[in-house]
Amino acid sequence: MRCDQAEALREIRRSGRCALAEVTTRDGAREAIRLGFDGLILAGNEAGGVVSAESSFIFLQAVLAESGMTRVWVRGGIGPNAAAGCVAAGATGVVLDGSASACQGVAPPVDDS
Repeated sequence: MRCDQAEALREIRRSGRCALAEVTTRDGAREAIRLGFDGLILAGNEAGGVVSAESSFIFLQAVLAESGMTRVWVRGGIGPNAAAGCVAAGATGVVLDGSASACQGVAPPVDDS
């Protein structure tokens, strides 16, 4: 079953929540903006799963320059310096997924079963 993005967006809006679209291409970013998403999560090629052909930082710069979207988060290849660079380049913030497990003092979840 294919997701109807416009219908999903209407449902999110009816609930009073903010709708973010994770995108992996510039065309995907343009489509999410056209549909009216509140912000974008850009999955650069350093991220896990389905990702962009472009690196996170290059993808960020291109989307910001081409789209005018101001609420953009970056996922993939994020450490302290990259996070600062993304924010300096105009990102709203970054998404830490697997990279958080590499931080000192962060333990993996314990399976108590």
